[in-house]
Parts: sequence; C-alpha cells; structure tokens
Amino acid sequence: MSAVNIADLKKSVDQIFEHILISGISKVELKEQYYWMVDPKKKYDMSVEPTGLVVGDLACDLGVVKDIGSCASEALAYQLTLIAPLLVYVSEEAARELSSQGG
Repeated sequence: MSAVNIADLKKSVDQIFEHILISGISKVELKEQYYWMVDPKKKYDMSVEPTGLVVGDLACDLGVVKDIGSCASEALAYQLTLIAPLLVYVSEEAARELSSQGG
C-alpha cells in the first residue's frame, strides 16, 4: 500500500492553482449545482458494484468552504470531503476554458 505525503500533495495543489491563476482564471462560475457521488461507506469496497448513488450540492459545498474558519478543529480535516467536489468542478471548468484558449 502507498502513503500520501500531505506536504507533497499540498505542493502539487498549490502549483495547479498557481497555473490556473497565472492563466487568467480567478473565478469559476457554478453552471451546475448537483452531482452524483457514491455512498462514502461503499466507495472503497471493490468487491461489489456500488448502488444507491447520493446527490451532492456544489452550492452547499461552497457555503461550507466560505465558513470553514468556524469549524471545530476536530472537524476541520473532514471538510476536505466537501472541498473535493469543488476542486473537481473547478479543474474540469478551468481545463475546458484553457483548452478553448489553446493552453
């Protein structure tokens, strides 16, 4: 099994954000609100195909991000689960925008 080095992960994410910002994208509009996600209890069980998808809400996730400073410290790390869908959305939209600009 591999291990995730948090400092390396942070460095990579920082580099990606820096690239997006330097490319002139400072904001991504939410053109979609809802997304599908696998039940967290079934997400890593490869012995069965997941059923019972649940609906996530980007607008709700964004609200949590804006209020992240008020989270109790023990719950702060878990907030990454709400930021992750926003990161995926921003990544997809930024990539689409940059590819349309030829970069």
